[in-house]
Amino acid sequence: MKWLAGVKDGTVVQHDTFSWVGLEQTSLEPGLPVPLISYPSPSLSRKLAIDALESSGRTWRITCTTRQISGVLAALRAGIGIAVMPTSLVPEDLKIITRRFDLPPVGDVDFTLIRNPLANAEVIDALTQTIVGRTLKKSV
Repeated sequence: MKWLAGVKDGTVVQHDTFSWVGLEQTSLEPGLPVPLISYPSPSLSRKLAIDALESSGRTWRITCTTRQISGVLAALRAGIGIAVMPTSLVPEDLKIITRRFDLPPVGDVDFTLIRNPLANAEVIDALTQTIVGRTLKKSV
């Protein structure tokens, strides 16, 4: 699935899959709404999470809304819900819980560099070469 419709000058750095993430001891009660930790709307991960849950007939409620990854991680570590994030970015102290609770698949994402036509082309080329030569690491 292409998330950046209409973007012609983009370099894909890494392809990844979104996963449901929570603490090892996370529990979801059958029949109760799934507690979501999310970014404010519009957010790709929020939209994909809600769409996936609704299309599978699961109910949900937002337990925390935050603008930064540090807020998402703090809420996850506090155990107030689950979140959707790229699999490659899940910190070691959190777990992918998709299968454990039979949660629906969320989707894939391409991390893409998009050129700014007003920026210095030499600098952009050098930066692109450096980034493309590396893989994304779990740094959160």
